[in-house]
Amino acid sequence: MAANTYTGTWTLESSENFDEFMKAIGVSDEMRKIGNAAKPTFEVLQDNDTFTWTTVTELGKHINTFTIDKEVEETVMDGTTKLTTYKWNGPKLEAVYDYQGQPVLISREIQADVMTAVLTVGDVICTRTYKRQN
Repeated sequence: MAANTYTGTWTLESSENFDEFMKAIGVSDEMRKIGNAAKPTFEVLQDNDTFTWTTVTELGKHINTFTIDKEVEETVMDGTTKLTTYKWNGPKLEAVYDYQGQPVLISREIQADVMTAVLTVGDVICTRTYKRQN
C-alpha cells in the first residue's frame, strides 16, 4: 500500500489533452462536450486497500467501490460498464481496464495536496491535476 492516503475531497485544477483521450477511447461528440465542460470533484474514502470513490459533477454523483488487486465492475459517467483492476505500483494507484475495445491505464499519484492522474490509451496521454480541499 502507498504511504500517502487518498482520503479527502479533490477538485480538478488543470486538464491537458482530455478531449483527445476521450476521442481515442470512442466517447461520442456529445459526451465529449459534456466531459470537457465538467469540473469534477472526487470524494475519496480509503480504508487500507479498499476505496469508495465518489465523483461529483454538474450532472450528478457517481460512486465506485473497489479493493486493490480485485477486478470490479464499474459504471462510468456515460452509463457504460467496464471491468477494472486497481493495483499499487510503488506510490501510484493504477487502474487498468478495457473501454470499448481500448486498453486504458490511469495512474494516480499524490504529492503533498496535489493528485496527478495520467490517463493513457495507445499513444494518447492526458494529464489531470487535482487539489485536496480538506
